[in-house]
Amino acid sequence: MLRLYASTRGPMVPLGRIDGQVHSVFDKVCNLRLCDGSFLALGREDVFNGPGIIRCQTDRGFSFLDYIDTDEPCACRRGILRIGKHLQVDLRRSIPWQNCINRAKADYIPDLHNVYMKVFNSELSFSRVIETVANPERYLLRETNLPIALAPLVGKGPGLTPLGDDFIVGVAAGMEAHPNSRNLISFWLNSVVEKTTILSGRVLHYASYGWFIEPIVEFVNNLSDMSQMEKPIPLLTIGDTSGIAMAYGCLVGFQVGKNLDQKTGTDKSSCSIRRPIPNYSLDNQTA
Repeated sequence: MLRLYASTRGPMVPLGRIDGQVHSVFDKVCNLRLCDGSFLALGREDVFNGPGIIRCQTDRGFSFLDYIDTDEPCACRRGILRIGKHLQVDLRRSIPWQNCINRAKADYIPDLHNVYMKVFNSELSFSRVIETVANPERYLLRETNLPIALAPLVGKGPGLTPLGDDFIVGVAAGMEAHPNSRNLISFWLNSVVEKTTILSGRVLHYASYGWFIEPIVEFVNNLSDMSQMEKPIPLLTIGDTSGIAMAYGCLVGFQVGKNLDQKTGTDKSSCSIRRPIPNYSLDNQTA
C-alpha cells in the first residue's frame, strides 16, 4: 500500500474519525463523499489549496487513477486516511491553510472594471459566460435583490460545477472584500446547495462561510493592488469556463460591495475570518 503525506489541509476538512467512499477520481484530484454528506478532496502537490482540499506530497507524474477506483471505501483513524486497498494519506503533520479575502483598499483604481474586461474579452470562452449570466449590470442596481437575481443561475450549465454556480461563487468572493456586503447572501447560498450538483453545492456551502479556493482569494485580494494588474491570473486557467466565470463574478461582486460601502460607510475590519471554523483536531481521536 502506498502512503502519501499531506502537506496542507483546508479549514473545512474534517479530520476526526470519518467514513465514506470515493465519489470521483481524476489524475490530479480524488473526491471523497463522507457518510455525513460532506466532501473532501485529495489533490496532488501541484493542485491549489481550498476549503475542502488536502494537498499531498507527490511528483507531477503521480495519478490518483493508478491507485483508486470510484465507490471504494475510505476511512480516517488517528490521522491516517485510508482509501481503498492501495492508498493511504498521513494527515498528522499537515499544515492548516486558512487564507482569507482581505478588506479592499480604499484607493483601488477607479477603472478596475474596464481594465479587467479587456483581459476577459481576450478569452475565447468569455462569450459563453456572458451568454449564461446575461446582463451582469442588473446585479449592480441599488434596487436589485441579489438572491432573486442570482437564483436562475443556480445549477445552470453542464459539468460537475455548472457555470452559473461558478459565477455566483465569484460574486460572493468579491462581496467578501467589503464590510457591508460580506454576509449579505450567506444564508441564501446555504439554502440553494441542494439545487445543483453535489460538488458544486459544497463549493456554495464553503462560500457561505467566506472560504474560497486559493486562486479566487489571490485574484480578489489583487483587485485593489495596482502592482498586480499586469501579472498572469492563475484563476483563468481553471477548467474551460469555470475560472473566467468565477473571475467575472468576483469583479461584479467587488463592485456590489464597493457600492454598498460608499452608501453606508465602512468599518475597520481587515479579514473575512469571523464565521465559525470547524474545530477539527488530530489530537485525542479514537481508533
